Amino acid sequence: MQLAWGEYLRHAGKPLEFFKRDAIHANAEGEAVLARILEAYFLPPR
Repeated sequence: MQLAWGEYLRHAGKPLEFFKRDAIHANAEGEAVLARILEAYFLPPR
C-alpha cells in the first residue's frame, strides 16, 4: 500500500498537502486515491 501510494503521489504533480488533511491522515482526495489502489488490488486477475 505504501509503495503504490508513494508512487502515485510522486507522479501526481501536486503537493502532498493536496492529498492529506494532516501529517498522517488523507483528506477526501487522498481517500479516493487509496480507494482506487485497493480496488485495483482486489480486482480478479485478467
